Amino acid sequence: MQSHSLCPLIFKIIDLEVKELPINKAKIERQGVKRGMGVRQGMPLSPLLANLTLSKFDRQIETRKIPMIRYADDLALFFNSRQDAKIAKDIVSALLGELELTIPKIASGAKTQLLGPDDPLDFLGREIVRVGVDKKYVARVSNRQIEKIKRYLEEEYSFQNRSKSDATFLETVVDLWRSISAYLGIYKDAYNYMILDSELRGTARTIMSDTFLDIFGADALDKITDEAREFLGIGTLDVPEPLNDLDL
Repeated sequence: MQSHSLCPLIFKIIDLEVKELPINKAKIERQGVKRGMGVRQGMPLSPLLANLTLSKFDRQIETRKIPMIRYADDLALFFNSRQDAKIAKDIVSALLGELELTIPKIASGAKTQLLGPDDPLDFLGREIVRVGVDKKYVARVSNRQIEKIKRYLEEEYSFQNRSKSDATFLETVVDLWRSISAYLGIYKDAYNYMILDSELRGTARTIMSDTFLDIFGADALDKITDEAREFLGIGTLDVPEPLNDLDL
């Protein structure tokens, strides 16, 4: 493996450091990132190393003709019955054990789940679920994921947090909409994309309203006309009606 052509690239990625700037210094410190210590969580290195480590496992699963979707260390396997799934879990655990890897036990709230054809499946930030009278499978963004994104945006772009990183209001607005655009790009194929779009735009308006409230106070905002509120991006958001079969 040491002579493999991928090795120099992998070593370069491992040695990669975060470039510290005034705008991200506070965030880096808050996340406990230190130079020369560890591999950054969420780096593209993770799926690469997973593919190298699990290549033998993939071949063994394929040999056993078990349908599987895998991205990095997230696995989704498919069976004809609950009994087949239980038997295969022991097989999968044994194969992963050869690599000194484990999977959590099947339990309520655990990441490892045994699901039926009508149960929603959480996979890579999407929820695979049947909808409509024809029971068509679709991939949508779950309520839990939408709320997680909203909480992140509200915390990351709050006046208190951004002022600590010496960011200006203009920089905050630009960065906020870049983040929202990134999320919308990631989930552009989601079945409930329009709902996600409305939710994130509404969150952006909430963040800006809270920022103006923190800076100027409630009395100042009460004096702003509806036209001025719309100009500032804190007016009332018209959310489209959700599709009936989304069951959100």
